[in-house]
Amino acid sequence: VDREATLAKIAQECESLKQLRHPALTGLLDFFHHENGSSFVTVWENCEGEMLDAYLLRNGPIPEKEARGVALQLLSALRFSESRGRRLDCQGLRPSRLAFRGGEIKVAGASLLSLGAD
Repeated sequence: VDREATLAKIAQECESLKQLRHPALTGLLDFFHHENGSSFVTVWENCEGEMLDAYLLRNGPIPEKEARGVALQLLSALRFSESRGRRLDCQGLRPSRLAFRGGEIKVAGASLLSLGAD
């Protein structure tokens, strides 16, 4: 695999992610190829709240009405990203990647895939 082509593809994906803004998605602010030559660094917006897995361990299940709200927020993010030609990597939608605060949810460091990607 051509290293330069891979880096170019990563940069292209990051540029695309920077344009994807939704209340339930953590926004990508910046990215760069680290000077050590082997790392690609991404800078994400600060995601306030507690990770949902830790919240659930500490507090037990959330009330049904609140859980429904969380599910609707996640569905909205999925619908939004698909409408922009992107789709969320649903394996990344697990409680340890979801910040929870005051009934609102935010996907931390969303992993996105191009529609129709190889």
